[in-house]
Amino acid sequence: MEDIGRFDGWPYHQWGFDPKNLCRLHNLGIEKHNFSATHLSVRLERQSPFLTHLQLFTMNTCKFIKRLVENESNTLQDGSLIDLCGATLLWRTPAGLRHIPTLKQLESLRQELNAARPQCPVGFNTLAFPSLAQREIVDKKQPWVYVNCGHVHGYHNWGYRKERGPNSPGGTAPAGTGERECPMCRRVGPYVPLWLGCEGGLYLDAGPPTHAFCPCGHVCSEKTVVGWSQIPLPHGTHAFHAACPFCGTWLTGEQGHVKLIFQGPVD
Repeated sequence: MEDIGRFDGWPYHQWGFDPKNLCRLHNLGIEKHNFSATHLSVRLERQSPFLTHLQLFTMNTCKFIKRLVENESNTLQDGSLIDLCGATLLWRTPAGLRHIPTLKQLESLRQELNAARPQCPVGFNTLAFPSLAQREIVDKKQPWVYVNCGHVHGYHNWGYRKERGPNSPGGTAPAGTGERECPMCRRVGPYVPLWLGCEGGLYLDAGPPTHAFCPCGHVCSEKTVVGWSQIPLPHGTHAFHAACPFCGTWLTGEQGHVKLIFQGPVD
């Protein structure tokens, strides 16, 4: 049995349980003011099928220990999420890991994207995804996307959405939101660089990187973006919100992701 962590104080417990099940906790004699510490452990079976179990205990001020998973399965499955005092852990099984891309495969996917020679539909310059080791440094050839429509372009510093100036009737001024108007379809929205997700353990399959999370621009397979956009992750002590697994940015838009529209070479 491996001890993962311990935390003193009520805020962790307050959002750690489904509000619909609070009545069950009260029936067990567990009151809000009685919590003083928790003990979270992982138990690994030594025999086949080598299941993994999560055990959570609480200790009140009288040093009385109660188990909080009385009527629920505590067997970890592939993709189980464990929230530990604000840090969300992702559990992957050996069977699940066999379906995700390795770092070498991710590099091959990046090279395949670049080998297709995607071009900016306006500037007609060839675009290229930077190496996986190059993070947070935007390359001059890096593709950018309008996240509300999915059209992929090269970087340009024009296309800001115009709005009427507050002190100049009839005039226009750049919008303060930084949103851009896509020159292909005229849809307005964020305009961000595209980054290939480089953490294979967060992928749900090894499919081609055809979609991106909104609004951060991390690129991965369709199954991965659809899956993560439907998972509400803990935020603070009361809120849950879907987020990009690669950077933690809250997802926006109707679906939280967009299909990328590349333009091939014209020659």
